[in-house]
Amino acid sequence: MSTTPRKYGELPWYHLLTMLASLAPLPLILVWTALVTSHASHNKGKSLRRILGERTLRYAARHTSVAQQQFVFGTTVTTYKRWSKQMKLDPIVDELGEDAHLMWIGPKRTDRVLFLCHGGCYFLPVTDFLLAFWQYVQLELKKQNVEIGIALLSYSLAPMAKFPTPAKQATLALQFLLDAGVQPGNLYLGGDSAGGNLLLQVVSNMLHPHTGVPQIRRTGGFRSLGLFSPWASFTTDTKSFQEFDGIDFLDRRILGAYGSELLEGYSEGDRAFAEPAKAPQDWFEGVGELVDHIFITAGEREVMHDDIVNVAQGLKKHHTNVELVVQEGGVHDDMFIDFFTREKKLSSLTPKVITWLATQEAALTYGDQFYFL
Repeated sequence: MSTTPRKYGELPWYHLLTMLASLAPLPLILVWTALVTSHASHNKGKSLRRILGERTLRYAARHTSVAQQQFVFGTTVTTYKRWSKQMKLDPIVDELGEDAHLMWIGPKRTDRVLFLCHGGCYFLPVTDFLLAFWQYVQLELKKQNVEIGIALLSYSLAPMAKFPTPAKQATLALQFLLDAGVQPGNLYLGGDSAGGNLLLQVVSNMLHPHTGVPQIRRTGGFRSLGLFSPWASFTTDTKSFQEFDGIDFLDRRILGAYGSELLEGYSEGDRAFAEPAKAPQDWFEGVGELVDHIFITAGEREVMHDDIVNVAQGLKKHHTNVELVVQEGGVHDDMFIDFFTREKKLSSLTPKVITWLATQEAALTYGDQFYFL
């Protein structure tokens, strides 16, 4: 897997041919998967479409380079605009400076906002199925009379950008929302995979200021922090990486290569920013003053499971309102994969994410006594 720095999305023609050759065996592999491995115990309860979707993601990650994937997927902004056109929505993009953008799913608003950081191992842009998932959540909340704006950050990707650039861009985006009139208590933070890691970097910077990242000017704590299969360590040395490699669609070897390259951009003193699961026990002391509630999800069978549990335990030591949901049989970013394969029956995690936001909104409306009704 080559990640030699070059202009984003730039790919020599012969690399395109190499990619096509690498993907040529995929149809036969999917046939084999359908006939043989679809009956494995870890696939119980999954549709054939879902099983083949996970196998496709795993194969593509193993057999294509970062440069090839960036060429195919484009940027986060182009993906968002293309998806908006398909959905017949007007794209709304705020330019933040520092090559960062804020993109709105649905109407732009400042009363209630969910600020999102997408995953992709810091190397890859947002996917259209992640956008589809969050639009679904937004529409389901509307059915419950909960109106919320959703703003997605477009941040600079590796290998062109390194720490602390994404953390600086996320901080600029949050400051932009606050300056626009969003109250901290009405602002939700959500991030999956590397996006969860990025939000934990923002939290870490508020607790341990980094010279390369500005501080956020705010008048109170944020409403809630949602971490969905957060990438909590750039190394792959936990038991779950060994146990679920080949079951989860994420590949241990590929993640290890991504993580190793990313860690080169961190000094030893900044290591806790990269790997919150391995941070000192007092690293998150004071987090209760920054955010009122923390919601964390993990898949029972995802390779990152142990690191996610470790970071959840680290947060619980310094916050009394941390909720960890482990999805039975789930893999990494499980709820999004349903929208990749366009499942009719969604995973058990999707309604829990909707409930997370709906419950927090109800508590804002009715007060803390809502939890005891």
